[in-house]
Amino acid sequence: AADHGAADGVCEPFTCAEHDALQATASTTGTISAIASGAIVAMFTYERLIGPIRLTGLRWGKDQQAHRLVVALASADFFASIFFAIGRAGALDSGVCALQGFGIQFFAMSTVLWTCMIALNFFVTIVAPRSLQWVRHVEWAYHVLVWGGALVLACLVFATGGYGDADLWCWIADPAARIGLFYVFVMLAWLLCAVLYTWSLVAIFRQLRDTHEAQSRTQPIRARVTMRLGLFVIVFIFIWIVGLVNRLINLSVGVAFAPALLHVLVVPLQGFLNGCVYGGLLDRMPAMVSHCITGNDLYGPGAPDESPPHTSSTSASAPSAPERADSTAAGRHDRGGAPNHSVGSANDSIKHEEAFELQIADEPHGTSRVAEHGTPASATSN
Repeated sequence: AADHGAADGVCEPFTCAEHDALQATASTTGTISAIASGAIVAMFTYERLIGPIRLTGLRWGKDQQAHRLVVALASADFFASIFFAIGRAGALDSGVCALQGFGIQFFAMSTVLWTCMIALNFFVTIVAPRSLQWVRHVEWAYHVLVWGGALVLACLVFATGGYGDADLWCWIADPAARIGLFYVFVMLAWLLCAVLYTWSLVAIFRQLRDTHEAQSRTQPIRARVTMRLGLFVIVFIFIWIVGLVNRLINLSVGVAFAPALLHVLVVPLQGFLNGCVYGGLLDRMPAMVSHCITGNDLYGPGAPDESPPHTSSTSASAPSAPERADSTAAGRHDRGGAPNHSVGSANDSIKHEEAFELQIADEPHGTSRVAEHGTPASATSN
């Protein structure tokens, strides 16, 4: 009877069966996310230090700012996933509990802020009249804002002794403080990303209109742009709204198993979901699995080592959407080659290979694009 009572104490405020289900779910989803985000960091590091990984179809080794931002997001996701995967096991020891709470607060907030920085970088590159060189020169400010801001908030909670058992894992013990010191910033980030991507979308549509292409020729691009940018916002909201709802329930009526289960199912999965929408894991997963099983290369036998046969070198690697923000001075396309000042003029020092090419479709042959600097007018599929 004494042993049973002790077990119930460890499981509270849930039954032991519910506790075990929550622990198993958090460990599983956290591990999946750690693997996915770790794969992005590993691919980037391998290609920068050793050489291209042909099976991914993505040249992470190129010194693209957007790649570096996605890798920074993946790095934060990786460590957040590890702390999520620990689950309530950290509550068994006060020191481990405080460390887990600090880790979740710091790295989870970092993922939120990095998502904002990716949206801001996309916006600045497309809408603001800044050159790509200027954007790269202020990249250090992104790191200061993200890591510094997350550290300040994490230390603030630590200084007030706020870390403790948060029902699902060790985090901020006070239900009201969870909202004020985390989810308020998440909701502000939702609003910021929605505004930045909407503004960027309007600028892109305006530029497509200014190219004087037929509506039928630009409509596929409009659809792909809308879908991709919308997906960024939808996934970001989806990741955290489940947790917000559960924490609001905790604040008002206490714990409930069903929303808690959804919480540990979705929130620790953020590394995997971010990897799919920002890192292109979902698009490249079939080729990666095929390579592991059969040894076949992504581009098939006889394909050249550098890239598959395409009409342009920049379309060869089918970059993910954040990469296009880095290689974009968006909306500067003019069929006569002159820059369009309605969105921003191209800087003369920008290299030709960094010319704007918006390939929203993530198709292996890069068939849909809008380009500048004399690229043939090919706003439609080949």
